[in-house]
Amino acid sequence: MSDLLKEEEEHERILALLISSIDPIVQIDENGVIQFINPACCKAFQYDAIELINQNIKLLMPEPHSKLHDSYIKNYFTTGVKKVIGIGRKLRGRRKDGSTFGIYLTLSEAIINDVVLFTGILRDLSAEEAEKERMLAILTSAVDPIVQIDGKGVIQFVNPACCRVFQYQTSDLLGQNVSILMPEPHSQLHDSYLNNYLTTGERKVLGVGRKLRGRRSDGSLFSLFLTLSEAKIHGVVLFTGIMRDLSMEEAEHERMLAILTSAVDPIVQIDHQGVIQFINPACCKTFQYAEQDLLGQNVSLLMPQPHAKLHDSYLKNYATSGTKKVIGIGRKLRGRRKDGTTFSLYLTVSEAKIDNKLFFTGILRDLSNEEAEYERMMSILMSAVDPIVQINAKGMMQVVNQACCSVFRYHEGELIGKNVKILMPEPHSQLHDSYLENYIRTGVKKVLGIGRQLRGRRSDGSTFSIYLTLSEAKIGSEVFFTGIMRDQSAEEREHEKSEALLRNIFPEDIVKRVKDVHVDSHIADYHEDVTILFADVVGFTKFSSSKSPIDVVKFLNKIFRGFDSLADKFGLEKIKTIGDAYMVVSGLQMEKNHTLNMLNFALEVIDQINEMNVDNPNEEDVVSIRIGINSGSVVAGVVGTKKRFFDLWGDAVNVSARMESNGIENCIQCTERIAKVAMLHPKKFSVIERGFINVKGKGEMRVYLIGHADALGLMRERLGDKVACNGI
Repeated sequence: MSDLLKEEEEHERILALLISSIDPIVQIDENGVIQFINPACCKAFQYDAIELINQNIKLLMPEPHSKLHDSYIKNYFTTGVKKVIGIGRKLRGRRKDGSTFGIYLTLSEAIINDVVLFTGILRDLSAEEAEKERMLAILTSAVDPIVQIDGKGVIQFVNPACCRVFQYQTSDLLGQNVSILMPEPHSQLHDSYLNNYLTTGERKVLGVGRKLRGRRSDGSLFSLFLTLSEAKIHGVVLFTGIMRDLSMEEAEHERMLAILTSAVDPIVQIDHQGVIQFINPACCKTFQYAEQDLLGQNVSLLMPQPHAKLHDSYLKNYATSGTKKVIGIGRKLRGRRKDGTTFSLYLTVSEAKIDNKLFFTGILRDLSNEEAEYERMMSILMSAVDPIVQINAKGMMQVVNQACCSVFRYHEGELIGKNVKILMPEPHSQLHDSYLENYIRTGVKKVLGIGRQLRGRRSDGSTFSIYLTLSEAKIGSEVFFTGIMRDQSAEEREHEKSEALLRNIFPEDIVKRVKDVHVDSHIADYHEDVTILFADVVGFTKFSSSKSPIDVVKFLNKIFRGFDSLADKFGLEKIKTIGDAYMVVSGLQMEKNHTLNMLNFALEVIDQINEMNVDNPNEEDVVSIRIGINSGSVVAGVVGTKKRFFDLWGDAVNVSARMESNGIENCIQCTERIAKVAMLHPKKFSVIERGFINVKGKGEMRVYLIGHADALGLMRERLGDKVACNGI
């Protein structure tokens, strides 16, 4: 009884093991009918136990095994040949929903109470299958080429990236020796490499990445990086190579190298000891070295003293302290050519770590041309005839040329660094800083780009006219203003001369009109009341016939310059001289006493002639003057296009001319209106009525003679039988 209990316990224990097993277990009889199935099997095939017990096992199999399974069993019982019993193998299972999955089946046979039973223990390979598919997906979708070979070098696996990179189809590669992907000499030697490794076990490339060349189907070569690993699967040695196509990197490297080698600016790379690792052609050209003369040399070779001697210490100091003094900062330096000459350059230094090694790259700009251009520009500025000054945003002078110093009468040292307002008179001198501040603040351009006339102030305080054009430039972050001036002192003097000449030719109020109106326009004015005087030198014809032309001109110039001075003295307007005759007018500006002023002028003209005669020792050179004066209305204007002149027209002018031509030497002959003015000043003038004379175009006119107040007797004496009436 106890033995039976033990058997029952053992049976229950085994049953518990079968039921709790995580692997599916199924038992069938000799007809393929399911006798036992554990929960794991139900779960895997998605059936309930009741749905499977007493069902044919082929229910769990996909075609064609489902259809053929009964024949497999009959064949075994007929022949006794064990084809699958005791041997594990991979199969497909079919779930209740018809889906299939991978399983690993081990089959055993047992005879219990003369009944043959077959027990299958299955392993659900779904997870392994999914993992395999996942791994395969990774391999096939990898962007890097992957190839797997056996111990004979025969390709077992290639991914699409490998086919794409080497330009083959998968079928072209599988089963081929991997040497097909290699150029010579590796293609020929690869089998010996494998044999040597399998013989000696010495690893030369396994686990080590290295750069190689690959060969495409068209025979072209490219650069790749290969990492090689080894694996043993079911006793078979396999080697997997993962490659990186370096074509792009190689092309990029070549492109970058092309950029560096074709760069117009010199480029040099040094290691942490200052030894030159790379130098481009521009650097060789600039420093006048061949490439082989520089590679491997200390970069101090390219530096003048003291930097050449100190450069190694600069590098050591940086390596020790880590303090960046020049890295990332551009600065101007001097370079030294092979022939020892030095030149200006602009250097920027950058730092890079490559494979844990420190390198410094210097990009240089040869400033020789800029330096020469600067010197050329400075020579232009300094030799320019026009003054040039440059100021900063605060008005401080940065550059002045020689012309500026000369014109403003300063030395350069007295101007550089000083405020430009010292070159300006008030009020600009006081206000200039505010002009600048206002522009910097608002940006409103009032004078920039516009030429204008100003006054400049010299060191002695004198001022002069300048024409200023002002421009703005930004150099770096600083704003500068450049003023180019034209000294207009000479033009100003010339202008003044022109103005004086015009004022000599035309009355003051006519000058502006002559300048402003078109040459075809008319300048003409009507004057209601003016006084006109004509004076004629008596005896001039006789005088001039015995003198040289120069003496004649000198004589007339002396007389008429004297008359001009007197005209200015009394505010009269000289009209013209005709030969030895002189014409003058007063009252054009509507002066109140224009007739009195003319009379005073006439008396002093006579006095001037008398004084000349006194000073003249030759009696034959003695001359006298006839003067005629009249008042009335006239038309005044400018006529002509060439040698334009100002003149008067009207009856009053004609009468004045007749007063002179019919007059008496050294006497003033005038009309009654003039005489009445003289009579108002008996202490100044004496007046004698001469009587009537025949005036052309007017007939008989009463005329008068005027002289100094104390010259009445002399006047009577000169009249003689010409007296027409008593003195008044």
